[in-house]
Amino acid sequence: MSVWDARQQFGLIGLGLALIGAVRIWSISRPWAVLVWTAYAISTTFAFTYNVGDTHVFFLPSHYFTAILAGVAVAPLQVRLKPDMTSAPVVSAFRRTVLVSAFGRTIPILLVIYAGWRAWDTWPAIDRHQDRRAEQLVARLATGLDDQRSVLISQMDWQSENALLYASRWQRRDLAWTRLSNILLHFPFLVADNQAIGRDVVLTADAAASVVSMYGAQFPLVRDEIPAATLTDVVQSIPRGSIYVLCLLTPSREIAFDEEEFERAVKVLTGGHEPRRSGHTGPRDGSTPPTYEVWAGISGDAPAQYIGSTRPFRAGITVLDEPFTVRMDSWLTMDTFRRAGFGHVLHGREHALVVERGISVLWLPPRGSARTAYAAGLYAQQPRFRIPTAIMSLAARSAESSPIGGGMTSAGRPF
Repeated sequence: MSVWDARQQFGLIGLGLALIGAVRIWSISRPWAVLVWTAYAISTTFAFTYNVGDTHVFFLPSHYFTAILAGVAVAPLQVRLKPDMTSAPVVSAFRRTVLVSAFGRTIPILLVIYAGWRAWDTWPAIDRHQDRRAEQLVARLATGLDDQRSVLISQMDWQSENALLYASRWQRRDLAWTRLSNILLHFPFLVADNQAIGRDVVLTADAAASVVSMYGAQFPLVRDEIPAATLTDVVQSIPRGSIYVLCLLTPSREIAFDEEEFERAVKVLTGGHEPRRSGHTGPRDGSTPPTYEVWAGISGDAPAQYIGSTRPFRAGITVLDEPFTVRMDSWLTMDTFRRAGFGHVLHGREHALVVERGISVLWLPPRGSARTAYAAGLYAQQPRFRIPTAIMSLAARSAESSPIGGGMTSAGRPF
C-alpha cells in the first residue's frame, strides 16, 4: 500500500526525482541527509503499522519528505568558477558553466510545471464542493421529525453521525437527537419520560436491532413511514436508454450485502445480458474474486464494458460518445473508510459520482440531470423504526405484552 499510495501522490516521475534527491542530499549536507532519511523511515513505518481505518492519512508526513527530496534532486548547482576571459580554454569552460547553470535552472521550472499538471489532472476527483450526500442522508432520516412529537435515537457510522450532529446543531434545531450508546443502559427510562410528554421514540435500523437484542420484546417497534428503496427498486426506476456506471467495492464486514439481490439488479440493468464476472466463474477455479468491479453501458442493453480487479486502477470508458473516467483511489485491504470516497467517476472533467464501499450507481437519463444512488454502504437508504406513544400507553394499561410490529423478522431484528 505504501508504494501504491506514494505513486498515486507523486507519479513515477516524482518518485524517480525523490530517489535522485535521496542520493544527492548526501553530497550537499550529510547531517540533513541523515535527518531526512531517518524522519522518512520513522513516519512511513509508523503509518504502515498503525492499526486505523484510514491508514493513508498517516502517510502524509512521509509525503512531505518525498517532496523535499524531489526538490533537492533539481536544486540548481552552485557554480563558483570565475574564469579569465582572455584564455580560450577558460572561455570554453565559462560557456559550459553557463549551459550547466541554465540547465540547472530549467529543471526546477519543469518540476513546477509537472506539479501543476498533476494538480490539473487530480482536481476533478477531489472537487467536492457539490457533494451534498450527507445532507441528503440526514434530511431523509429526519423527515417528519421534530422535538415536539419525537426524539431520534441513532446507531450509525461516525461519519453519518457527525453529519447528524452538525444538522441538529445548525440546520435542524427542531430535531431532538442522541446516540444510542449514550442512553442504551437507561433506555426504558428515556422511553417512559418521552411517553409522559407525548413524544414517540424513533430509531435507526441498527439502533432498533440493538434495542431488541438487549431488551427483547419489551418495546413495540413498528416500521416507520419513510421509504427505503431497495437496489432493485432503484435500478427498475432508471429509464431505459439511460447511460449508467455501476460500481461494486467489497462491502465492509459490518454491513449486510445481499448477493442475490445484487445479481437481480445487474440482470435488470443489463437487460439479462450480464457479463461473466471476474473470479466468479466457479467455486473451484482458484480465481480470486475482484475487490473492485465496474459495469458501464445503456440501461436495458448489454454492458459496453465490465472491469474486475483486485487492485486499484484508473480506466477510461466511453458510452454513446460520452467519456467517463473511473478512478479507484483506495486500497481496500487496508482502508475501511475514506472521507473523500474510495473512488470516483468523472464525466469529462465533471465529478459525477463518489464511489463508496458497497454499491454505487450513476445514471444519466435521456432527458434530465445525472442521478446517483447507494446500497450496502455508507449512504444507503435505511428503514426507520418507531415506538409510538399511543401503543405504549395502551400496553401500559394492558396485562398482555404487545407484539413486535411488522417491521421485524422472526428473529427479532429489523429487516
